[in-house]
Amino acid sequence: MSSTLILSRADEADIDSLLDCLYPAFRGNDLGTVFFGYDTPASRASAKERIAASMKKGGQNVWLKVIEQETGKMISGSWWIIYPNWVPSDDFTANAAAKVTIDYLEGEDKIRAEALLRDWMTRRTRYMYSHPHVLLAFLFTHPTYQKFGAGSLQVEWGVTLANDLFLPWYVEGTPAGHHLYAKYGAKDLERVRLEASDPNGRAWISEYTMMRREPLKTAISTKARS
Repeated sequence: MSSTLILSRADEADIDSLLDCLYPAFRGNDLGTVFFGYDTPASRASAKERIAASMKKGGQNVWLKVIEQETGKMISGSWWIIYPNWVPSDDFTANAAAKVTIDYLEGEDKIRAEALLRDWMTRRTRYMYSHPHVLLAFLFTHPTYQKFGAGSLQVEWGVTLANDLFLPWYVEGTPAGHHLYAKYGAKDLERVRLEASDPNGRAWISEYTMMRREPLKTAISTKARS
């Protein structure tokens, strides 16, 4: 059975539905826990507050949603950060990355998550900061609706935007999403696998590939002569 998917911009009224997709999409993925905590009321409240803040912060933050037309259900979402011009800031330095803390985990979970998050942010500093670019920060689809085309719909939007702005496009591709991003021209820059063990010996794993799609250099128009 085919579905009609509708892509549009998400706003604060959509955050609960975004989280209803996000948490199941990242279940069993330690990266999801690092950024959003466990699927608990406290973690959801923190995630909701931070997403709302990003929506209000400025025009560079764009959250998208995908609705299945037949049911009206949100099935997927993504967070894009757009830097059409690069302005140096203390927020985008290796020192800033080193100071990153989180408030949605406690104890050993907090220590491990902060260590993985700081490494993640340090790599962003190395590859992305200092020049204009488009970043796909997160893409998530509810497991029930994966392989329906929601991810491709959002990536196509981002690629078109990057082309229109003549900017490179970056993404930290998880193993599950790597094929999709490669399909749209993103090339591997670095494969990353980090582990942080808990007291019970279970390893928290941060595994992704830093990827970049080269910018479109020029636009060409051809007109037939009469």
